[in-house]
Amino acid sequence: DSPAVKINAVRDTYGAEVKLCKPTQEAREAMSAEVVAGIRAEKGEEKAEEIHPNQDLRVINGQGTIGLELLEQQPDIDAVICSIGGGGLISGVATYLKAVKPEVKVIGAEPERARSAYMSKQEGKLVKNPPNTPIVTIADSVKSSLGANSYPIVEKLVDDVFIVTEDEIEDATRFVMERAKQVI
Repeated sequence: DSPAVKINAVRDTYGAEVKLCKPTQEAREAMSAEVVAGIRAEKGEEKAEEIHPNQDLRVINGQGTIGLELLEQQPDIDAVICSIGGGGLISGVATYLKAVKPEVKVIGAEPERARSAYMSKQEGKLVKNPPNTPIVTIADSVKSSLGANSYPIVEKLVDDVFIVTEDEIEDATRFVMERAKQVI
């Protein structure tokens, strides 16, 4: 389900081998584990390490630097709205901001069709999107559920999560292109 432009960039620009799988979180995680296991079997255990894109604590901690940069650029910031899928980005941002400036509101924006974080906040427990079901949304970087590492951080540090429709995502994307002259 990745756009051709992303596949081409990874393959042609960076020279990586692209492995395609079904467009579900479970299939992506299984493919990743398979690739890592294959490299380890061929080249040795220490030659491959799986780094989950939103549940690895090193990734979450690294995302905290965005909070640092936000405060450096806008010290009087009142609130941050962050896209949310698997929760790695917002977890890192919220961890840093709440440690340094706890009064800053951290709010997640999630596609209506991928509402794991929204439902988790509403129910006070981890709620995942339906298993083995492709999430069909224009917001292609947030087609995943919160996980074991991101959920507790989101539950504790994220002030609110709201959902947006596909039409709202398209309208906002168009607005940014037309007014800010940026493509997102």
